Amino acid sequence: MPRHSDDEERWGMMREKIIGLGEKSIRKSYYPELRQKIIELENANRELALEVIERQRGEEEIKRNYEIQTIINSLLKLSLQDISLDELFAITIDKILSLNWLAHQGKAFIFLVEEVPELLVFKAGAGLPGQLPAHCATVPFGSCLCGLAAATGEIQFGGHDDERHTLRYENMQPHGHYAVPILLDQRTIGLICIFLPAGHKRDAREEEFLASIAHTLAGIIQRQRMVLEKAKLEEELRQAAKMEAIGTLAGGIAHDFNNILTAIFGFTELARLDLLHPEKVDKNLNAIYRSTLRAKELVKQILTFSRRSEQQKKPLQLSLLIKECLKLLRCTIPATIEIKQDIRSSGTALADPTQIHQIIMNLCTNAYHAMRQNGGLLTLALEDVEMNVEDAGLAGIQPGPYIRLTVADTGTGMAKESLSKIFDPYFTTKEIGEGTGLGLALVHGIVQGHHGHITVASEPGKGTAFQVFLPRLPGTPAASATVLEDTGADRGHEHILMVDDEENIVRIAREILEDSGYQVSAHRSGAGALQEFRQQPDQYDLLITDMAMPGMNGVELARQVRERKPSMPVILCSGHSDMVNREQALAMGISAYVDKPYFMSEMLHTIRTVLNRKNGYE
Repeated sequence: MPRHSDDEERWGMMREKIIGLGEKSIRKSYYPELRQKIIELENANRELALEVIERQRGEEEIKRNYEIQTIINSLLKLSLQDISLDELFAITIDKILSLNWLAHQGKAFIFLVEEVPELLVFKAGAGLPGQLPAHCATVPFGSCLCGLAAATGEIQFGGHDDERHTLRYENMQPHGHYAVPILLDQRTIGLICIFLPAGHKRDAREEEFLASIAHTLAGIIQRQRMVLEKAKLEEELRQAAKMEAIGTLAGGIAHDFNNILTAIFGFTELARLDLLHPEKVDKNLNAIYRSTLRAKELVKQILTFSRRSEQQKKPLQLSLLIKECLKLLRCTIPATIEIKQDIRSSGTALADPTQIHQIIMNLCTNAYHAMRQNGGLLTLALEDVEMNVEDAGLAGIQPGPYIRLTVADTGTGMAKESLSKIFDPYFTTKEIGEGTGLGLALVHGIVQGHHGHITVASEPGKGTAFQVFLPRLPGTPAASATVLEDTGADRGHEHILMVDDEENIVRIAREILEDSGYQVSAHRSGAGALQEFRQQPDQYDLLITDMAMPGMNGVELARQVRERKPSMPVILCSGHSDMVNREQALAMGISAYVDKPYFMSEMLHTIRTVLNRKNGYE
């Protein structure tokens, strides 16, 4: 047994040796290869991790580019709509601040360079401290971080408020900025400013994004300014055509005014000769009165036609406008040309009155030119028509109800070669110096702008006929306003401050107002009236002032009077002013606007209406 035990022990030792030698042999043979495999696996894992990170970065970059392109596309789409630059800038700021990957403090604003060169004007902002918009309402080029960016045309970055941040305000918190100029042809036209957390590091990708937004805004601003410039040039062309027509009619206007003045002079002399015969004096004064009405109407028509006005379409009864134009035409076109009207339509069109007035006057002055040598017949006709699908398709307009205006003459007519170019700008059949060739081109543009159509037919020696088709609105025309009758209740006792630089107007107004029971303090200058008013402001109940006066004009006088006494009503009178019209005057707080020349009966009624309103009777 002991031997067996020794044998087992020896066998066991031998087995351990064999196993040990095997393990050593295996370790010696396979360990380097196993270690290499482990190293390769670790490297593969590291590469996979880098690839995952790179893929994540790529996905983030794709997402970022998508967001950037989405913002740019939305801004471009918005710019095609009827939206102001201020509204567009506010939307731009909101979209910039909505990006999670862009470091910001939720604060940003946009400047624009307007009339004054090298001056940034605050236009829109978000998240700003209360005092900042006023503090940075305007920033000169070169001043503060934004001004430096504007002056250099380069992005200015500040991780904190350094020495470049010269415009400071109370309780200003630490922050940084991206100031990004909006450039057009290497010229700064605006600027984007983003507030950054203090200590933020400069990021090229953030700058690239902001630069792309600035570039997009530059294109939009340029386009809007080009649209405004185009509209301005079109208005200048329209005005030039108006002046051309007025020039054409100038001889007739002067002729009619001379006739009116001759009548006034004559009846005045008769009245002076007939002082001992009151009934003859009264008859002569009535004739003078009628002559002044003619002069007033003629001036009104000329101003209506020549006035600059913004396009404003509204339902318009064309027959009434034609009758107004005929008043001016009958005063200005010589008697050798007979005027015939054939008004069969009382329909309305959505139209701008001034532009339709211009169409009629331009077509009629062209007709006058064609007949001025030998005379003839000028016909204005108006009727309702229906355009079927075929006719409307040929004309390039929608089928449906239209109003057709026809202006025809029996003048010299035109050849076919001229007809094909008749609506081309600067084409004219008139002699050199008699026309610019703008009139019919502008008429064509106005008609198209009203979704209408214009045709012309002409034959040499027989005459020309223009037909204008304008879409007719459904329904019946609005009733005309009723004329207020004199009730005889326009007297009063209040104290009126009357100001006009024309001595005769002051004299007449004083006498008639005093005869109607009013107290009157009259002045011929705004400065003198203001000085007297300031001494005893409570003794005056109403200011009546002319608009255009040497020194202080009527608007400035009214402003200073109402500054001292806000309850003081003001009546503003104007012969003709480019500075302020009726709508603007009423918007300023003026109580009433009276056109010159006015009749004192009209003025008395206006005075009583304004004072009654002040006293709470209306």
